[in-house]
Amino acid sequence: MYIVKPSWLCHSDDQKKFEVYSVTVSPDNQRVATGGQDGKVRIWSAQSIRDSAKGDNESSDTPSNLSGAPAPGAKQLCSMATHNGAVTVVRFSPDGRYLATGSDDRVVLVWERDSTKVPRKEFGSSGEADTESWIVRKRLAAHDNDIQDLAWAPDSSILVTVGLDSGVIVWSGTTFEKIQRLDAHNSHVKGITFDPANKFFATASDDRTVQIFRYNRASATDVTFSTEATITSPFKQSPLSTYFRRCSWSPDGNHIAAANATNGPVSVVAIINRGTWDSDISLIGHEAPCEVAAFCPRIFARTKEAAEKKDKKSSSEKDKESDVIDVDAEPKVPESVPITVIASAGQDKTLTIWNTSNPRPVVVCHDMALKTITDLAWSQDGMSLFATSLDGSISYVQFEEGELGYVVSMEENESRLTRYGGGKEAAQIPESVEQLVLEEKVEAKEVKDSEKRMEELMGAAGAGSKAIASGATVIPSPASTVAAAAAAPVTTTARATTPLTAATSNPSTPAKPAKQKVTITKDGRKRVAPQLLTTTSSSVQGTLPAATTSSAAVPVASATAETIPVNDFSKPSYALPKGGVSTLVIGSKRRSDDLEDGSNGIQTALKKTRPDDDVPEYIAPVVVSPATTTSQVRLGAPKVRNLLMRSMTVRDAEKPRMANESVSLANGENTSSSSAPHSFNFEVRNGSGNDQTPTKVSVTRNSQVVFVDFVPYYVHLIAGNGCYFWATSAEDGSIVVYSPNGRRMLPPLVTGAPLSFLESQNEYLLAISSVGMLYLWNVVDKKAVFPPVSLAPILDSGSRYEDGGVLRGPHVTQCGVTGSGRVIITLSTGCGYTYDEGLRSWCRLSEPWWATGSQYWSATQLLGDESAKSRWVLAVEERTAEEAQRRAGGRGRYLKQLTRATLNREGYEGMEGVVSIAHLENRIAAAEMLESKHELRTFIIMYARRIAEEGLRSRVDELCRELLGPGKSQDSTWSPTVCGLDKHELLKEVVLKIGKYRESQRVAVVYGQAIGLLEDEVLGVASSSKSAASKGSKDKEDNEEEDGDHDMTDFKDAMSEQ
Repeated sequence: MYIVKPSWLCHSDDQKKFEVYSVTVSPDNQRVATGGQDGKVRIWSAQSIRDSAKGDNESSDTPSNLSGAPAPGAKQLCSMATHNGAVTVVRFSPDGRYLATGSDDRVVLVWERDSTKVPRKEFGSSGEADTESWIVRKRLAAHDNDIQDLAWAPDSSILVTVGLDSGVIVWSGTTFEKIQRLDAHNSHVKGITFDPANKFFATASDDRTVQIFRYNRASATDVTFSTEATITSPFKQSPLSTYFRRCSWSPDGNHIAAANATNGPVSVVAIINRGTWDSDISLIGHEAPCEVAAFCPRIFARTKEAAEKKDKKSSSEKDKESDVIDVDAEPKVPESVPITVIASAGQDKTLTIWNTSNPRPVVVCHDMALKTITDLAWSQDGMSLFATSLDGSISYVQFEEGELGYVVSMEENESRLTRYGGGKEAAQIPESVEQLVLEEKVEAKEVKDSEKRMEELMGAAGAGSKAIASGATVIPSPASTVAAAAAAPVTTTARATTPLTAATSNPSTPAKPAKQKVTITKDGRKRVAPQLLTTTSSSVQGTLPAATTSSAAVPVASATAETIPVNDFSKPSYALPKGGVSTLVIGSKRRSDDLEDGSNGIQTALKKTRPDDDVPEYIAPVVVSPATTTSQVRLGAPKVRNLLMRSMTVRDAEKPRMANESVSLANGENTSSSSAPHSFNFEVRNGSGNDQTPTKVSVTRNSQVVFVDFVPYYVHLIAGNGCYFWATSAEDGSIVVYSPNGRRMLPPLVTGAPLSFLESQNEYLLAISSVGMLYLWNVVDKKAVFPPVSLAPILDSGSRYEDGGVLRGPHVTQCGVTGSGRVIITLSTGCGYTYDEGLRSWCRLSEPWWATGSQYWSATQLLGDESAKSRWVLAVEERTAEEAQRRAGGRGRYLKQLTRATLNREGYEGMEGVVSIAHLENRIAAAEMLESKHELRTFIIMYARRIAEEGLRSRVDELCRELLGPGKSQDSTWSPTVCGLDKHELLKEVVLKIGKYRESQRVAVVYGQAIGLLEDEVLGVASSSKSAASKGSKDKEDNEEEDGDHDMTDFKDAMSEQ
């Protein structure tokens, strides 16, 4: 190792040296650029500097050649004096095309070498003449104060500048247009560095923080930014006297070296760990604050044999190797473990070099300069280092082979970055005309969809204003029905009784203003929750589930006689207690964590009460069935109350297609031809539960009695909708089913235990008994949808054991049935379930794991307004989110940070992407099982886009193959539709969505041709070509078109070969 300071390598004018603030080395190691107080950017020949170190430099006036290499013998290649202030930072772009410089004049200049121009020496200028010509391509002016630092993304696609105005400004690396300004700091920003994996960048500021920003690219011009973390602990006492805080990212992506940190009173360089973003390592040795820290861009090996070893170890083995500095451990690092090197310098005028194989510095150069060292720059081969100082000197440090280690190949750098997603966004070149045509069709469709959304938005607003101006009848919000239901004697708690859907709207009743929620604070004051103006208007609130209404905007509907479809889900039959219906399960071994020490499950369930529950007046508890003594599962049952009432509004257009079921009024008028809405009241008044004072059951329609019945027992649950049937449940578990006119449609259904739930929707009746048995009947067909099923599997009874025998299980927070006969149950654990008759098994629709591990958890706004009538999957996920937040208390964000830290641990780096894809796949399967076609379509498109972005061609091919079908071959198991959606139409949307991702274009083109999506355009392109090859291709396609459609068997063979 030797250090050289060539006398000519400085910023001087008339025997005066100027301070030098920045240095950078070009990617080809041929040029060195510096910036200083004289306002000039100087470009030097790196070869001349190396020759000066060897003592064999010879002067030469040969001009620069046109091949890109500097002229042999030339020292200063170019001097640019365009800035109006001191040049504080210079940086070459990673592709070597541009040089970006920042200055005190608040302007960033982007330079490019003009190889066609031979410069001439200006008259009266001193020094040697320039041998290269550099011109300003762009002038970037957006900062309000001095520019302190800048950095390029590893692929040169983004340029980020920081300065004393506390701003972080992002520019396009190709057009140099301003993309965004990030105001995350509260003081001067003095340093920036990019993640070599091209996922993050970090900025250091005088507000004593380092901010980590994540950026994602949806396209070449669409980039989004978010703050990933804020690091403060190593900088709480850092001095504000440094002019720079230049930081650096390690070439393997694991660490960030941040200058001007402190460890107590000692100035150190803080090493920040990727993923957890904490700092547990400090490089101690500097006697004054550090200005700059710079990682060497290459990775080293301890021995020459290890450096020459190529691809003999799997990537999983490489991931297990640790390259973390342990200051307390002995320097015993295996020879096969790659090491990284870092240099640091600052106000103590000392250059210190460290590596990850030794807890102590490798090199310490005291008094390397007379003043503060301002910048460090490594050569791209990792064997030399440049340093600038305020004394005007530029130092060159040359290392001999083996002093720092032995440089490994660039493949090692890339392989270690792959676990962080590095290298996945490399440019792809189209391979055929079909791929270009597909890209054009994708762009045209995106423009068309954008215009359509704008027209719908403007049209909906115009239609709403016209309807209001003309006094036309506007369909009201379901809030009116909810308000009417709230007036019933049955009291409903705020959280547990909110149904998964809104009730059917009354189209003739004017919408009532929504009541604002009033809460009492701890100090006794009333707080009125703000109410959006749109919620009090006459617009349709969609048909969203209660949990998702707030996250989706629904346009104003015009006044039409068409029935607005709603989310056909059963309303709760009674007011559930706060937290849901409690459950008990039987066990024999292990104590559950849910119970308190020394408590018994049954006693806890009976003694524990909630004084804040609004419990309606009741007569007595239901009769305890002997079946509960032998049942594995026990559910709480509602108490017998004096009055049960169920109110609803039904239109005749919604009545079922039943041959002999039409409701008649008392005057004999038949209403089957009327389209007016009708108000129903289903009322039960319990007597004494015996023959002397029987229970009265009655139904009124528009205040006129439809039927009355009397039964000699207590009724504690009711269900029905006025269109298909009415149902009551006795305390012994028997169910009586009435027709809309009051005729008993079936003999009483005996379940053998009191019921905990009785729900209805359309022709389906759902019952869950207190012993955990689920029943579902199609009342119109008078058949059971499936045999009775136990809730024990979803209550996790198999893994819950207790020496006393009985312990508490999760609460049932929601239970209902959809209009298509699908059961949905949510638990206090956050999980949602449905039972599938075909699989004869419970299926988990949602679980809290997706909330912490998936990037798509909060993407509920992606469904269009037309899908508001069927949002089962998102509704269940909203329930899961509520339960997860409730169980975590105020620690929700903290737990999510812990989970993200886990995802970034060694061996789990790609886990978040894998979980996100798995979440989308689970959504698709759940939507298909619940027959939610709008959700299914949206989730398939989201899934196709994600796997195309990730380059998972096998999954793209699998998805497209499933949608395409077997073709001409007969396959009785394949259906051309799914949930009412045509699979080929879905395939067209998928092809257009993945067509812009060139890694998947080859697959997309093949399937696009199979469904005729690209046939006409490709023929048009071929016919316009004048070449013989293009003409032959056109003739071939014409002949194939005359022969008709290709056999799908040949198509599959071609895909297999591909």
